[in-house]
Amino acid sequence: MKLLICDDDVAYVEALVKHFISENPTHYEIRAYSTLDGLMHDRGTYDVGILGEQYLEAYEKDDLEDVQIAHPLLLRAQEGEDREGVESIYKYQSMRSFKSQLAKTVGRGDAGMSQAREHGESRVIGVFSPMHHELQLPFALCLSDWCGQREPVLFVNMEALSVQPALMDVEGRRDLLDLLYVVANRKETKVNLAEYICESEGISFIPPMNSPTEVAYITGEQWMSCGQKIRENFRGTIVLLLDYMMQGFEQVLSDCDGLILLTKPGEYYRKSMQAFRNRFLEERKFRCWMQQVSLPMSAGATMEETYDLGQMLRSKMAQEIRKELQHVPYLA
Repeated sequence: MKLLICDDDVAYVEALVKHFISENPTHYEIRAYSTLDGLMHDRGTYDVGILGEQYLEAYEKDDLEDVQIAHPLLLRAQEGEDREGVESIYKYQSMRSFKSQLAKTVGRGDAGMSQAREHGESRVIGVFSPMHHELQLPFALCLSDWCGQREPVLFVNMEALSVQPALMDVEGRRDLLDLLYVVANRKETKVNLAEYICESEGISFIPPMNSPTEVAYITGEQWMSCGQKIRENFRGTIVLLLDYMMQGFEQVLSDCDGLILLTKPGEYYRKSMQAFRNRFLEERKFRCWMQQVSLPMSAGATMEETYDLGQMLRSKMAQEIRKELQHVPYLA
């Protein structure tokens, strides 16, 4: 990601640059200025510009004619200072929230995106448990959090009836079923994906459906059309939590770039996975990469009565999941 950071606060700019570089030196290309005169001589092209007030004004007035920014953001020192028509980012929030907003901004993929972004196509990673591992949702959320440390990530839960809303501290006005309906019935090709995306604990997601009955009527073609719209409007990694309870399961699976198969130790679970591989995967010869992950723990041993997403991401269970993810070479 190519970043332009400009603000009069020299210490803040230096600290921000140092944080990005120390965390992931290969992911960010950064140029920073603390004077407007210095910026005037720049001729760069950037994915995101994090700009103090006077720097943004100069950019909007075309005083910086050789600088191109796909997403200029106003760096504001006070909360609640949003300016009409200008997207802003709060200066003194936690770095986790700061980076999450950056990822969401770059990943939005709206029609106004300039050629400054060079991320290429999105990739889709499916998570599926043939034996319905009780921790498949926590695993998929931890995977989203893991990938989100390095790139924009969108989590899409395709379970027919999920416990996910109970873990989140936000409720979206629209969910995946609404998006499916719009894609299936609207003649216009453009979809504003940002209207469906929510965020909790730094994870961007589309709220899941809450009607098993409705899922039965969604066709494979509708699932594929919805997936295509998400790919077109989001640049980054899309994590799909797959469910048996839908038409078009095979089609959705074939659209994944990678598939993580979740299982447990033990003969019963080994046979369940073997049956799925032999009777389904090998017959259809899917081309995506596949990785089997075995989680020995269960929800009863890891979850508390007051569990929420924040607690889950900081739990011992999440630590164990991250250890397993380190052994998935395709996530690098």
